[in-house]
Amino acid sequence: MSDVMNRKRGRRVDKLPAVPSWTTGRSSQAHTRRNEPYYITDTFSRRECSKFVADSPNHSQNRCKCGHTKEEHSLSARGIIHSHTASWNANVNTITQTTNAFGEINFMAAENDILPLYLRCDIKSNVSDLATLLLRKWSLPHPNLLISVFGGHSKFDAKIIPAEAEIKEGLINAAKSTKAWLFTSGVNHGASNLVGDAVAMKRSFISSIPVIGVNSWGAITNNHLLIDKQGLFPAHYHSEGGEVKRDGAGKPMCMALEHEHTHFILLDGGTKYHFHENEVRMFRISLQQEVVERTGAQLVSVMVEGGSGSLDEARLRVKSGLPLVILADSGRVSDVLCAAHDMAAVTSLVDGSGVREVRQLENEDDRQKVRDSLTSALPGHSEASYDGMVESIEEIIAQDHLITIWRSGRGEELDKSILKGLIRSLTNVTKQLDGGDQTTDEGVTIARERQEKEVLGKELLKRQLELAIQWERLDIAEEYIFSNMIVKQESDINELLGLAIRHKKVSFIRNLLDRKANIKSFLTVEVFEEMLRDTPKNFLLSNLMMKYCEDSKYWSYEHF
Repeated sequence: MSDVMNRKRGRRVDKLPAVPSWTTGRSSQAHTRRNEPYYITDTFSRRECSKFVADSPNHSQNRCKCGHTKEEHSLSARGIIHSHTASWNANVNTITQTTNAFGEINFMAAENDILPLYLRCDIKSNVSDLATLLLRKWSLPHPNLLISVFGGHSKFDAKIIPAEAEIKEGLINAAKSTKAWLFTSGVNHGASNLVGDAVAMKRSFISSIPVIGVNSWGAITNNHLLIDKQGLFPAHYHSEGGEVKRDGAGKPMCMALEHEHTHFILLDGGTKYHFHENEVRMFRISLQQEVVERTGAQLVSVMVEGGSGSLDEARLRVKSGLPLVILADSGRVSDVLCAAHDMAAVTSLVDGSGVREVRQLENEDDRQKVRDSLTSALPGHSEASYDGMVESIEEIIAQDHLITIWRSGRGEELDKSILKGLIRSLTNVTKQLDGGDQTTDEGVTIARERQEKEVLGKELLKRQLELAIQWERLDIAEEYIFSNMIVKQESDINELLGLAIRHKKVSFIRNLLDRKANIKSFLTVEVFEEMLRDTPKNFLLSNLMMKYCEDSKYWSYEHF
């Protein structure tokens, strides 16, 4: 059966044959059932509790500190019931077993015309194996861009509602125009639900955009409906009737999957009712970086609303050098970050990588204002926690070249802000790479290091321009690319001209010609041959080329 990403839209799920969508192209049902699931079970594990420790004396020793009931444990794990005073640690008291949950999902309460693929795997799985699964086994198209959307899991503040349509439109336009993958937490709440709504709004136009949810297996409502050691094709999933456990603040400790996603990677820490937030966010970032390394794509993050966990993720992403777009007026910690960014002063910092601009809170009064905003937006934390949040905010806004603030109703679409933020971050890297030669203590020039920097700088420049061309934003190219472009050889700008010609963007071609691109030196024999092969023979351009070949002593049209 053809891959889920290539299914014909409008086809009803209940009429789809119950066979897995692991491969592109057509293959027999027997071959698909017999061979493809074996890769999953041979490669991926799940994690389960190996020591039953009663979580409380008030629960009649029926639930373990891992969150599972006695019946949900193996016979060996529940053979000895340990008192609630005994210690329990996920790293020590869990073991791995072959995964028993993978396949396709039929969302019973939704009229989906695709069956999303899913996998339960150990939270300590190798991200390289997951990248192979996405790119080779699930056959996702290679992306040009990864957009990771994160933020709160609660309902958004009322003030974001007027901007929701604009946000959804911007996310989808950004993904569609750059052939991007969208990453979320995959649940039917908050930021990931916003992405799901955006996909639903534009469903007929974006059938090829992968929307990948990465979250904790133990925090998914009714995850038992996804379990079968042979795989389920499909699993019939719903969130009704599931047990909803809440924490001391009344917040749910499990959430349903969002039905507009196309793929789910559910990380198993051996627990139930536990989001494993730190491990999941680190895993999500590592997986995205692995895909970037394999495909050459770029990665940008979008932050919507959020609490302390979202602040931690923002810090991790900026610390990793990843551009971050923050949606102003979306609520809670996003608003605090935006206010701190606006309040901070811009200064120049000189370090080993060159000169860069940073934003800093100038005095204790400013820090106290940020702290007061945090206590209002995120009540109930300890004094030490608020101190740590202020430090995180200062660390984030210091990386000014990585931060882009988007405000609804200011005349700039969200997708353009995403592109601008990405290009600004690459521009800063290009500037740093353009520093002078380094020398050893003995005064010997490290020419090879300098040469490697120049090669990387050229690649970054090409990537910037390619993104600007795809989104047809000459204004951004002129502001952030051409203004910082130092052309040292004619071949460099001719290479950029080739990009513009291949994408058929006349405005970019004209701009590069104005910047002294040499069309005569660009149009080599090899380039001419490539253009000739790509031109249909009944086109006027093809006829002109053929006439030129007839008059030329160098080329013959016959061998094309």
